[in-house]
Amino acid sequence: MKLTINFYNIKSLLLISFLIFIFPVIATVSTDKMSTMKNISNNFNLNSNKTLCPGFAIETEPLHPMAGGNVKFIPVYDSKEKIQSITWNFGDGSTSQSFQPFHKYKESKNYSVSATIKLKSRLSCNYSSLLPLDLEPGDLLFVRNSLSNVIPGEWSHIGIYVGNETVVEALPLGVTYTSLSNWYYPDMTWVQVKRVSTSQTVIDKAVSFAENIADTHASYDYKWLNPLETGKQTNGNSWYCSELVWAAYLTASNGTIDLDSGTYKPKGNLGIFMNGRDPVTPSEIYDSPWLISIGEHKEYRPNPNNFIFLS
Repeated sequence: MKLTINFYNIKSLLLISFLIFIFPVIATVSTDKMSTMKNISNNFNLNSNKTLCPGFAIETEPLHPMAGGNVKFIPVYDSKEKIQSITWNFGDGSTSQSFQPFHKYKESKNYSVSATIKLKSRLSCNYSSLLPLDLEPGDLLFVRNSLSNVIPGEWSHIGIYVGNETVVEALPLGVTYTSLSNWYYPDMTWVQVKRVSTSQTVIDKAVSFAENIADTHASYDYKWLNPLETGKQTNGNSWYCSELVWAAYLTASNGTIDLDSGTYKPKGNLGIFMNGRDPVTPSEIYDSPWLISIGEHKEYRPNPNNFIFLS
């Protein structure tokens, strides 16, 4: 039997042998390289967690807090890994290591709140978020307190913020400037802040209207208690709290913005007393479609039945 050796056959055999020998080496190197790349990727993600905190967020109670009230901070973490500890920095020099801390801010401004989270895996990350607590001139403050026995279950008083931590409000001693801190807890235990949806020009005019009344030391208007008087006016020498705010925006907008929603319908003897007189109440302004809520603090709520505070 004659064996014929073909050059092309030898070349094919050599190529096949080479591939059989070198493939495991390539496969090993490729596997090691892929493994190394995977580890690098994982390490990069873990390092990023130290600053990005994926899946972590901060919630507050109330949802839109304001300065002067107790703010509860709640960590929200969308992960199977448990949080071992949290160190909070409230942005005003105060810190806490409570899991869900309470904090009270003393000034109405924006704060950068941060949390350093340590996980069970001993990894840590930092999360920060802006907490806006600033008020703008023209914002309206509503309160429910023991005065709610005058109008059960309703907002009992209103003031207009004019800037520089100052509020203009009509009190029994007259229209005056007061400190915003008077609306803080514990002096006030249920306060809401709303903003009028209008132009800055109208807001500025409304603030000037309130300031001009305060500068004249106008007296308190008791006509809402007088059955012989009409309920409200846009000019005069005396003012009650909601009348002042209502008149400020109605005058500033040339009659366009009427904050009296007319939603309050008193019942019983109070309803008979006010029938046809149409005063404007803080609750009617609160319900106005011109307003949007921007903040609150609520530590207690007054019981409309017996006028005591409930926790």
